Amino acid sequence: MHMPKSLINSRGHYKSKIVENRVSWKQWLLIKHDPLPALAFSFISKKNFSGGRYIPLFSEMKKLRVVTFYGTRFGKLDFLGLKLLRIFVKITRKKQHKYRWIMSQGIDVANPKVNQIFNIDDPQYNSNEQNYILSWEENLRMNGSKSIIVTTNKYTKLYLENLKIVSPVHVIEQGHNDIRVRSKEKNSIFSCVYSSPYIDLGNDKHGNHPTWGSKLLITSIIPMLIKKDPEIEIHLIGRVGKEARRYLKKYRRVILHGMKNYEDNFSIISKCHVGIYPRLFDNQRRVLKVYEYLGAGVPVVTFELEDTKMVREKNVGISVKTPTEFIEAIINLKQDRNLYSKFLRNIDLCGDENSWTNLAMKYDNLIENNFYT
Repeated sequence: MHMPKSLINSRGHYKSKIVENRVSWKQWLLIKHDPLPALAFSFISKKNFSGGRYIPLFSEMKKLRVVTFYGTRFGKLDFLGLKLLRIFVKITRKKQHKYRWIMSQGIDVANPKVNQIFNIDDPQYNSNEQNYILSWEENLRMNGSKSIIVTTNKYTKLYLENLKIVSPVHVIEQGHNDIRVRSKEKNSIFSCVYSSPYIDLGNDKHGNHPTWGSKLLITSIIPMLIKKDPEIEIHLIGRVGKEARRYLKKYRRVILHGMKNYEDNFSIISKCHVGIYPRLFDNQRRVLKVYEYLGAGVPVVTFELEDTKMVREKNVGISVKTPTEFIEAIINLKQDRNLYSKFLRNIDLCGDENSWTNLAMKYDNLIENNFYT
């Protein structure tokens, strides 16, 4: 979302009340009087995964100015872009003082003289994180600034409130696209889909990563599923590592889509029948992928985790405890049309409750209610 220069007059004021909130750093420097009360800095890579939550959520907000740095087509240079962004944040402190609130979401916003909202969607639950939050709060208080924490679930909220923090903690859940943009067409063959930035195995870069390593999926789930039903398709969206790719070559029903942008990812998922989450490691948070599956209108098969608790809470899929049960659940959804239809109805009942548009409204209300803080 780029703001046309025609929206700004020679004095840096807006010519129109209708304002797009995402601007480049160059455009932001031209704005002298911004009507939006909150500010966020963002980096968007053209090659690597970035901002699965914050790009769509922040883009829908009406009270937030998003100043964006864009990566180049050379993904390996992203670290330079991030470094430049951090420098830019530090040298524009005076301009930041014009806003009521600044968002912090992974980029260190080193300006304690402005009220801050700290977004914690990937909590680590360790002492380093606890000390960082407490230090962040204390630094703001010493400078007369206020602090708010936003997280994605009640589990993390309770954890944070049990610490000695003083910031109010609000829950704004993970989200998904508007359900009205789902594809109404389904693949002709019953298909499962798995979406992840990286799908690695063994010696691949993220082969042993608890989130991006896909050993269970590649060496257990897929072989067992294809053996049980050779006609089921498995669609994989994401960057597949060399070793993982070599292993998957022998399966004609495995379709590799590669890394896709947010819109294409959503379209591919919505054409499949079941979204799978084949991970045993529990991060004790909420997984964005599950919400994306539901937004795309597909029931979910997952292991029973805190990460995927929404599946059980809203009865929109099957949670299991073993790989064998995981396979059986997929086959059951293929064969039992009544069960499958029930999950589809439950997904529709959820509607746009967790659409980015609705979540952005909740976030805007949070900013509005604390405008004079």
